[in-house]
Amino acid sequence: TGNGRGPALPSSARGASEDPPGVGRRAVPLGARGTSLRAPDQIMHEMHRALKNLRVGFKQASPSLVKCERKGVRFDLQICPAETAEPTYTVKVQRVAGEHGAYRELSSLVLSEMQL
Repeated sequence: TGNGRGPALPSSARGASEDPPGVGRRAVPLGARGTSLRAPDQIMHEMHRALKNLRVGFKQASPSLVKCERKGVRFDLQICPAETAEPTYTVKVQRVAGEHGAYRELSSLVLSEMQL
């Protein structure tokens, strides 16, 4: 590798700093589905509806945080204010435990089911 920095690392060994902004090693890219102009209580209601429809076990830990589990995959859904001029909220998804591929699939299903 003639750049003097040693061999290139495979994408799995690269640091989170090389990921797109806002997308960490355990985050799921949200796109438009994870952003809403609805009030946080309406977003929480929609989270509950989607999780029940998909038969994902969950417990509301706070007014903005839901802890979820299904088939060994545990993840959190959190309502966060977006950094915009409008009163917009983002649903942040973070894996807590379980196989990474199963987490990505399940969290994508949950976000797709939510009508934000």
